[in-house]
Amino acid sequence: LLSLDDMVLTGQSRLYEAAKYGTCAMEIKSGYGLDTDTELRLLEAAQVLSKKSEISIFPTWLGAHDFPHGKDRAQYIDELLNDQLPKVADQGIAKWCDVFCEEGWYDIGETESIVNHAKEFGLESRLHVDEFVDSDGLALAAQLGSVSADHVAKSNSDSRQKASDAGTMQTFLPGTPYVLGNPLNLPFEECIENNWAFSLATDFNPNCRILSLPLVANICCTRMGLDPLAALIASTINPATTLGDKTITGRISEGVSANLNILWSANVDGWCQTPGESPFTQSIISGNIV
Repeated sequence: LLSLDDMVLTGQSRLYEAAKYGTCAMEIKSGYGLDTDTELRLLEAAQVLSKKSEISIFPTWLGAHDFPHGKDRAQYIDELLNDQLPKVADQGIAKWCDVFCEEGWYDIGETESIVNHAKEFGLESRLHVDEFVDSDGLALAAQLGSVSADHVAKSNSDSRQKASDAGTMQTFLPGTPYVLGNPLNLPFEECIENNWAFSLATDFNPNCRILSLPLVANICCTRMGLDPLAALIASTINPATTLGDKTITGRISEGVSANLNILWSANVDGWCQTPGESPFTQSIISGNIV
């Protein structure tokens, strides 16, 4: 197991790489410990990184990412509810809880129970849903008032409408099917036609080691026909609405954080047209050149 110092060193190198590609704010999820001590240490590392980096860090507790070896479902869910969650809340670092609501992982009832318990401790939710099959996870996220629902590749149209009505942001993670060699067929056109807001994210994790949001947008534009300006909105203004931070808005305006990326090109479409290298000549985060 990595020590806190090792986690921070690893995190710093990744934040540096993300900053090269224009990232100004980032959600960091736990979920790779699957025991109380490691989950707390992952969140502590996120807090230390937030103090060492110009990038704004938003930590999420994802203890319900999988089930650890050696414990059955009931045992681990009991640990989540009665050990991890109280200690995470007491630690005071995580801003949200998350659950991997998917067939083979956490079902609808388990997800609802964890989210509702988290609300009692003051934690709102983001959810992993409908990555592989439509299990009505997005509809559940809307019902629970989650600020966002990640993956949502297989969600049905009724669920997407419910999410839009509830203010739950659909967040597509196209980098994962791309690196896994799976079909790229996300419903961008349907979302735009129905005025359903959506976001894009990198989903950096062990099976998708992408830290470049412009690369993710390039995949969407070149492989799925998304307009570059729509991709820009989905990478800036839309995700900013889920952060609960009025200074980070994803737009340039008076009185908000001076997060700016200066393009190499005079054409705004150039922001996602240079896969393999950064499209930015300079990035400014909170008014500081990084």
